[in-house]
Amino acid sequence: MKTRCTNLVSAGLLVFLVAMPNTALAQQGAMLHTWPDSLILQTYTGTIIMDDSGTRSVYFLDTDGDEAADYHLSFGPWWYVPDSGAERPSDGDMVTVVAAEWDSQIPNTLMVFELDGLVWRDPVEYGRFGWNSLPVWEPSVPLITVTGIVHVDTTYFYHHWYLDTDDDDVVDYRLGFGPPWFEPESGAVRPEEGQEVTVTGRVHYTSGIDILAVFELDGLLWREARKPSPWAGTWMRKDMIQHAYSHARNDSASWIQFPPGAMTRGSGQHGGGMGSYAWPDSAYVEFWRIHPDSLPGAQYQEQNRYRFTAHYLNMHDPQGNGMMNGRYGGRDGRIQFAQRARLRLHYDDQERERLYLHRSTIRVEAWNRETHQWDIVEGVTVETDENSVSFEPESVYMYYAVSASSAATDVEPGDALPSSFMLGQNYPNPFNPITNIPFTLERSQPITLQVFDALGRWVETVVEGHMPAGSYTIRFDARDLPSGVYMYQIRGGTWVMTRPMTLLR
Repeated sequence: MKTRCTNLVSAGLLVFLVAMPNTALAQQGAMLHTWPDSLILQTYTGTIIMDDSGTRSVYFLDTDGDEAADYHLSFGPWWYVPDSGAERPSDGDMVTVVAAEWDSQIPNTLMVFELDGLVWRDPVEYGRFGWNSLPVWEPSVPLITVTGIVHVDTTYFYHHWYLDTDDDDVVDYRLGFGPPWFEPESGAVRPEEGQEVTVTGRVHYTSGIDILAVFELDGLLWREARKPSPWAGTWMRKDMIQHAYSHARNDSASWIQFPPGAMTRGSGQHGGGMGSYAWPDSAYVEFWRIHPDSLPGAQYQEQNRYRFTAHYLNMHDPQGNGMMNGRYGGRDGRIQFAQRARLRLHYDDQERERLYLHRSTIRVEAWNRETHQWDIVEGVTVETDENSVSFEPESVYMYYAVSASSAATDVEPGDALPSSFMLGQNYPNPFNPITNIPFTLERSQPITLQVFDALGRWVETVVEGHMPAGSYTIRFDARDLPSGVYMYQIRGGTWVMTRPMTLLR
């Protein structure tokens, strides 16, 4: 299906990268990105200065009236048109933008989120990776070869590649290159913005932009058309006499172990598995670690719990049919074997520390597609010295998350006593309408945590009272407040710390 470029903003984690002058999009090779919860939004007013010397117009902002550019404005890909009705300004226009400053070039870049009171783009959108929702292979669909101009959207955490085959500034396909860490042995590399390429692939028809799964790029093999995706996983045989292991392709410290006799009759009696269907002679196991924004359901939970590491698991028979979607009797995205599998999930301890999550609260959750909720996995062993969790579930699920809580009232055993006072950046930021405010107390003392508007007027006292030394995360609910920039301030004795946060409706 051919779709106008204005429809390209699909679900995904929007991360705004900097568009370099005279190019349509940001740098490609370095795969640079910034996390949405690290963005600090501010309001800027000034006069537009346009540079039309390149292929696409480049926008700058003069904020002090000296006719010199103070900032470069990043509006995203040249073809993007927001639903709010906001339009790119003209040379000499006086505008007000809400933006985040990115220190990467001279002048610095402002990533635009709001233009003259109209939403340009939301700083955060949640969605799912494009590659793990596609079939592993579809031999019944013929291959096609097309030539066109590449357009790269770098506003997502992982870049998206598109192809315009008739040079009408309307993209015809989204190119499916697989996970961002996959590199073919042929030496083929992902193309750059504006590059003309010839692609051989298979079309996956969607309600939006059709996806062209790439098998050959400019005469170089990307991946085999008649075989499972090379990034997906490993084969497991029904008659195996030793344990079979499938390691996560992008994190070998995570693995799933299948014992001999796992695929025999008698499995699947409770909540999944093969039921009355005969097991195939082999199964293809896809297993990899994914970004938490790929998970179904909310990434954040009530009571300050956060899913900070995620894994995806799927299985197919030799014909490419899914074994966890009901064809073989599996239900709600899980499958039960005759012998229990063992899983070991490696978690990101730096991410845990960044979010001020406590080791003592770590647990594993599995996504239940029947209830559309996360089930708590029982019998989990947490190995903090190796940053991993292991367990032997009755049923193997498609999505697993490692979560932890920041809601603690004292210093957990084994953690060092905080050496200083600290007020962290709220997360998520921007937010709507709930965010978390982290802070650390060096010693026990009375503290006050308050929120003020952009004019310095008091809005709410979030915490007031005596608190022991330790690390805390406080949940702030702004559902009754209008959009805008707010300041949150913690005061304890003679020290005061203040940070901004942005509420976007």
